[in-house]
Amino acid sequence: MGKFYKTWSIVLAFVCLISGITALTDEEYEEANKKLFFLNSENFKTSISNGIWIVFFGATWCPHCRHLTPDWAKFQAEAEEKELESKYDFHIAKVECTESEDICREQGLRGYPTIYLFNNGERKDEANERSPEYLMSFAQKNIDLYYKDNLKYGYKRLSEEKLTADLSEKVPLEIGEKNNKINPEGQIVHLTDETFQDAIDKSTWFIMFHAPWCGHCRRFAPTWEEFAAKMKNKMNIGKVDCTVYTDICNKYGVTGYPTLKIIDQHEVNDFKGIRRMEDLEKFVEGYISSGLQVAKAETIRETMKNEEVVFFLYYDYSNPNVDEIKLFISVINELNIMSAKIYLTPDEELMTSFNIDSGTTGIVVSRDFGRGFYKYEGGFNSEELKPWITKYMYPFVIEITPLNSEQYLNSENYVVLAIFPTSDTKSVIYDNVRIASRAWAAQHEVDPTLRQSEKYIHADFVWLDGSKFPKYIQSSFGISVAELPRVFILNPSAGKYYDKGVSGKYLHDENISVSLSAAMNQQLKANNMKGGYFDVIKENTSIQIVLIIVVVLFAVLMYLVCFNNKKKEVEYYLPIKMDNKQA
Repeated sequence: MGKFYKTWSIVLAFVCLISGITALTDEEYEEANKKLFFLNSENFKTSISNGIWIVFFGATWCPHCRHLTPDWAKFQAEAEEKELESKYDFHIAKVECTESEDICREQGLRGYPTIYLFNNGERKDEANERSPEYLMSFAQKNIDLYYKDNLKYGYKRLSEEKLTADLSEKVPLEIGEKNNKINPEGQIVHLTDETFQDAIDKSTWFIMFHAPWCGHCRRFAPTWEEFAAKMKNKMNIGKVDCTVYTDICNKYGVTGYPTLKIIDQHEVNDFKGIRRMEDLEKFVEGYISSGLQVAKAETIRETMKNEEVVFFLYYDYSNPNVDEIKLFISVINELNIMSAKIYLTPDEELMTSFNIDSGTTGIVVSRDFGRGFYKYEGGFNSEELKPWITKYMYPFVIEITPLNSEQYLNSENYVVLAIFPTSDTKSVIYDNVRIASRAWAAQHEVDPTLRQSEKYIHADFVWLDGSKFPKYIQSSFGISVAELPRVFILNPSAGKYYDKGVSGKYLHDENISVSLSAAMNQQLKANNMKGGYFDVIKENTSIQIVLIIVVVLFAVLMYLVCFNNKKKEVEYYLPIKMDNKQA
C-alpha cells in the first residue's frame, strides 16, 4: 500500500508540474505557510468531530498547493477578523500530506490541493475554487447551512464530560460547601458537648470516637492526623473522647474503639473497612463536595433503574437560561441533598418525554426506581422550588437514624414502620411497604385538595435496622431481634401501635394501605406503646401499682449493686418519649 501511495504521489507531482503554475519563492511560501493552522494524524479526527471545518489537503512539492498557500493565509486571517470560530464554531486548517499520509489516504484524494468541508466529523462538501473571496463565500454558505442545527443538537456529538465542561464555563456547577470552609487548616478538631451538634448541623464531618486508654486508638492516632492533613479543603475531621462525652457516643451507638463515622445533619455512615490511608480516602470520595454532571438520556434512564430518587434539569443547549440553572443549584445546595442523584441535561429526548416546551428549562424527578415521575410546574423562584424539591427528595421508605428519629417516631403523623434484623432491606416485606407508600402518595396526588382538608391525616413510611435498636423494639413492641422482620403502624401522638391488619394477620402479610386506612378510622385493635409493665400500672388497682413500683425499685437496686461487675450495654439512642393516651 505504501509503495502504491508513493507512486501515486509522483503522478500527482507530475500533473502539477506540467500545469505551468509559476511557483512562489521559497521565502514567500514559507512566510505564508507558517501562519497556517495544521492538523496531523494525532488530532485530525478529534478536532473535526466537533463543529464546522474547512480543510486544505496539500503537499509541499505541489506547485498548485504552494500557490494556494498565501491565499489560504488571507482567508484564515479574514475569518479570524470576522470571529467565525468564536461566533459560529467554524474552523480553518491544513493537512500536510507528505507528513500525514494516513489521513490523506483515508480521504481518497484525487489530486492536490483538495479542499473539503466537514461538519461534526462528516464530510459534506468540496470547494471548487480557491480564491480568498470564493472561500469566504463558501464558508458563509456552510455556516448558514449547519450552524443553527449544530447549536440546537450539538450536544449529541459531545461526550458528557465535554458537555459538563462547556456548561461550567457559563454556570458554576459546584455543589456542597466551598472548599475554604472545609477543614481549612488540615487538622483534627476535638468536638465536645458544646460544639458537636452545631458542627454537624452546618457541615459534614468524619469523626473518630475514641478512648484515651484504648491501645488501638493510640496506634491509629498518627494515621488519623496524617489523614486530616490530606483532607484539607475536602472533609472536616474530628475526634470525640467517649470517656468524657458519653452522651454523644451513646447516641451514635459506639460500642468499640476506635469507631469511625461520617455524620451530617441528615445521615450517619459507618466506616467498616480496614483503617488504611487509601481505604479512608476512598470512603470519603462519595461525600466530599463535588460538581453536578451533565448527562444524556441514556445515562439518566440507566440511573433511574438503580436509584430510588433522581432529579434532572433540562436546559436549552443553544441558549441555556443561566439564572434558572443557578437557582436550581442554589436550592440543591441549601437542602444538602444526600438521598438523590441529580443531573443536568440538554437531551431533547427527555424534554419530549415529559412535555417540556422547547427552549425552556424543565425539572423532573423520578421516584421508586423509575416507576413514578413528577414534573415541576411552579415558577422559577426559591419560594416555590424549594418545597417542591423537599417534597420529593426522599425515598418512599426512609431509614430511621438517631438524627431523624424524633422527627418521624415522635410526630403527629401516623407512621408505617418496617423493622428488619439487619440493614439489608432486600425483601418482599420492604417492597410491600414501598408499594404501599407509593400508592398512598399517588392517592393524594390525584386530589391535592385533600391535604388541606380536615379529614387528611399524613402518613410516613419508614424502616429501622433492629440490630442497632434492640432495647427500643423490646420495650416498645415486646419482641426481640430474632422475631424480625415485622411491620407496625404507629400513632405516636396517642402512644398506640397496630401489629395486625384487617384480617387479623400480622401486617407484613396484609394489604398495608388498607390496614393503614382502617387504623386511621379506629377499625383495628390498638396496642399501647411501651407495653408490659406500663399496661399493668394503668389497668390494675393502687395496691398492685405499689407492688409493681417496689419490684421496679428492687430491680434498680440490684442493677446498681451489680453495675461495676457487668459491662455496660450500649446501643443507638432514640430520643423518643411517647404518652400513653387513648387512641
